[in-house]
Amino acid sequence: MKLLVVILNYKTADLTLRTLDAVVAQLDQVGGASQAWVVDNCSPDDSVAVLRAGLAARSYGERVRLLESPRNGGYGAGNNLAFREASKLADPPTYYHVLNPDATPDPGTLRCLVEFMDANPRVGIAGGLLRYPDGRLQCSTFRFPSLLSEVDSYLRLGFVTRLLREHTLYMDPPPPTSRPVDWVSGASFVVRREALDRAGMFDETFFLYFEEIDLCRRVRAAGYSIHFVVDATVCHVNAVSTGMTLPQQRMPEYWFASRRHYLRKFHGAVGLAAFNVVALMCLALQRTRQAIGGTAVDTPFFLRDFVRFNFFGRRAGIDH
Repeated sequence: MKLLVVILNYKTADLTLRTLDAVVAQLDQVGGASQAWVVDNCSPDDSVAVLRAGLAARSYGERVRLLESPRNGGYGAGNNLAFREASKLADPPTYYHVLNPDATPDPGTLRCLVEFMDANPRVGIAGGLLRYPDGRLQCSTFRFPSLLSEVDSYLRLGFVTRLLREHTLYMDPPPPTSRPVDWVSGASFVVRREALDRAGMFDETFFLYFEEIDLCRRVRAAGYSIHFVVDATVCHVNAVSTGMTLPQQRMPEYWFASRRHYLRKFHGAVGLAAFNVVALMCLALQRTRQAIGGTAVDTPFFLRDFVRFNFFGRRAGIDH
């Protein structure tokens, strides 16, 4: 099999079917008996029934398969379920395309990504250009977290961002041409099976967030590069499954747990402590500046939750 598209569904059956329609329309362009698999991540609603009915009505046949996870182990665990099943095939896929249900590839995008991977055998992961439904570009390319990126992210001061423009986490706007990057958005990317075999699948310790950063780091460590492909465009609604669409919303505990696991994994206990101290200092300065200037706080719970989880997590009973 040339390409296996994996769409992870969690309470988004209608979106999943819409994205699946766009995917199936492109499978013949890719060739190589390519398929699309939908993994339902133990949705508590009627997703499975809706998906089954939708697939029956579409008569996609062997090109599409529905997998039902017995538990919701998170983003990585759901995708790993498909990876493990595919590895048992007599003809396992050359590439996997990990695709969110709210990320619809534009016509020709699948072929564009596969042709790019075929032409560049040392690229392990490739992601495309994300845009909102109204046409605005999303940030789809990133740098690995660093102490300097923490300063920019949590201080949020214009002249500091300009000074640190080569160190910011977000490469925003996205690069105007295709190029290597540190990591790409987990909403839509292609990973080479050979690279996944060498680097390992998703780390299932992450429930949600940071798992694609972790995977990109491990794929790079295995000797492959991560690439942005500007012509592979995807319409991404963003945050439909998580519901994290407004800055005023409280960051879920699993975000803090994922951040901690990632930083400890790649920077050690001392590095994690340094990241936390730098972030806390910058958050405190940001809040002080907002209070002096009379500016409304757009993330009212974040500082309190950050301190509670990272410095008093066990005492507060929220440690994972």
